[in-house]
Amino acid sequence: MHRIMLIDNDASNLDAMREVLGDQDFGAIEAYSDTAQALRRAGQCRFDVVIAGCCAGGEMDFARQLRRLQQQAAMVIMTSQCDVGVLFEAINSVGVLRVFTKPWGCDALCEAVAQALIQREYSARLERMQDLVIDQQRVIERQADILLRLEVAHPGIISAA
Repeated sequence: MHRIMLIDNDASNLDAMREVLGDQDFGAIEAYSDTAQALRRAGQCRFDVVIAGCCAGGEMDFARQLRRLQQQAAMVIMTSQCDVGVLFEAINSVGVLRVFTKPWGCDALCEAVAQALIQREYSARLERMQDLVIDQQRVIERQADILLRLEVAHPGIISAA
């Protein structure tokens, strides 16, 4: 089951997002209007998608802290106003997948979450593939070590074949 974290200082916006996303059955949804509480929770469990209503000034520090705690999560930022420099920072430094504006539409929100879940699934597959490659590399190294010891103990045994 997917886990989605919603963060916004506007409680009515949180309620609306939770209702829209809940109707789509994207998974478990947790909503926070307090950033400190959201950071505490982010340190306790993994989320697949984080949607944060932040983009102004010091709130990028919050986004960076959140990213450190939720490195694997696909992040979406919602903003009512934001300068281009902050958007670049959100995308390039924090790794935000998508930015969209308030007021938001139901379709845009659902599309953002669907896209984020797809991206998260691809990332999870890539992580599993990297782990498999590392495991295979260890097997190959052990086999090479065994072959080397055989060759030392019995010269020509490997090259004779």
